[in-house]
This record gives sequence, C-alpha cells and structure tokens, in this order.
Amino acid sequence: KGAEHMKASIVFECEDIFDTYDRMKANGVEFLSEPNQMEWGTFVQFQDEDGNEFLLKA
Repeated sequence: KGAEHMKASIVFECEDIFDTYDRMKANGVEFLSEPNQMEWGTFVQFQDEDGNEFLLKA
C-alpha cells in the first residue's frame, strides 16, 4: 500500500483525559469518538485539519 493508506502513530499522554478531551473539543479539535476506558488505560483518537490521526491517552 502507498503512504496515503498509513495512519499516524503519534500518541499524546495526559494526566486527565476527560478534562483534556473537553478542552480540546471546545477549541475545535475533531475527535473520532468519545474517550474509551480499557483495562490498560483510557484513550481517544482525534485528527487535525489535514486528516492526520493521533491518539490521546491517560
């Protein structure tokens, strides 16, 4: 597959994912879902204006 099919693998860590999610969303960040709580931690995906995807986790 070409590079256009690759997903970004950049992960941002934060202390309080729900507060960070709320603040980023209020500032216009486009999230792909609500934060997901898993046994290993909580995460949510978001993208920039060019469609690059990133992961926010706590």
